[in-house]
Amino acid sequence: MGGARRFCPSTRSGPVVPLAASAPDSLTRRGHRIHLHGTGGPGTAWSTGRPWPASGPAARALRRERRLLRLGTASFALAAAALLCPLPVAVPVPPDAGSLPVRAMAAPGPAAAVHSPPVALTVPGHLTAVPVDAVTADRQGAMAVPDSPRRLGWWALGALPGAPHGTVLLAGHLDSAAEGAGPFQRLHSVPVGARVQVTTADGTRHHYRVTARRSHPAAALPRDLFGSTGTPRLVLVTCTGAFDPVAHTYADNLLLYAEPVPGP
Repeated sequence: MGGARRFCPSTRSGPVVPLAASAPDSLTRRGHRIHLHGTGGPGTAWSTGRPWPASGPAARALRRERRLLRLGTASFALAAAALLCPLPVAVPVPPDAGSLPVRAMAAPGPAAAVHSPPVALTVPGHLTAVPVDAVTADRQGAMAVPDSPRRLGWWALGALPGAPHGTVLLAGHLDSAAEGAGPFQRLHSVPVGARVQVTTADGTRHHYRVTARRSHPAAALPRDLFGSTGTPRLVLVTCTGAFDPVAHTYADNLLLYAEPVPGP
């Protein structure tokens, strides 16, 4: 599955969103950049649209008016920037921690549950019943993660929860222009040792414990994430690192590894 190792083309930047069409300047956001576009011409007063007088008291009054409007527009721009850009240009990459699952043990739980796909993911204290869809690769060979950051994709060519071998791979976008930050933004704060629960279509709950956190360049995910052999484990993947507003991509991927454990 080497062709499917790429992940996380971001849906965050989206279209340009106008903020103040009626203001003397219109403020727009493209990616994380703030643009100020002037709407007045060289012969037009910013406040009224009246012809610009060459001299005299009217000209001085209009010049004062224009300076005040520029100050007001600058204040508006700063406030809008603070409101619209709560996220930094780069999402801080958490440091690597813990050890990858290595025990070649059978996952606990009823054998029949091996044949049921995941439908929801819960990380107590962080995520609650995030819905999961079965996915494979898109035409470019990347994992076809759902567009909405509020849904996760399960790599359907990998392992099923409860299987004695292989990786249960769940991936989700960090955010999007239409919906803002998604649940997987909270993966950045999930600690090693946290408990994870995967619910399958037949109602079975499979339990895991996070053992490691790793980051990798977005185009260089480990090949073994996409296999149905090897140590049984759960891997959660989302975006992190610097955001490229032109390519609409993040530079890195954040991975949480978890091993199967008995239920509470």
